Amino acid sequence: MITIYTKPDCAQCTATKREFDKAGVSYTEIDLARNPHDINLLKALGHYTAPVVFSGTSHWSGFRKDLIRDAIKTATLNAPPVQEPGRGAESQAQPLKPAKQHR
Repeated sequence: MITIYTKPDCAQCTATKREFDKAGVSYTEIDLARNPHDINLLKALGHYTAPVVFSGTSHWSGFRKDLIRDAIKTATLNAPPVQEPGRGAESQAQPLKPAKQHR
């Protein structure tokens, strides 16, 4: 799970979210303007610049394309496989027979 702490009008925040969006990796965004109580937590962890990204057990601040790439790779490897239509378990299911009419 990826969480991104952002601030309004933050170019690095926008760039970070754009990289995850381009890769199709989902994340939770927490706006620090609406959640100011989280700022002290981030400062206690040594983060004084937005965005702050939490990915698995790692976290960093600022636009870090190298770490974003690693997080995308990890998220992609851990994602459940997507089955093509007509493949897998659903293709083995038997069609339903119409119910018998009772009179």
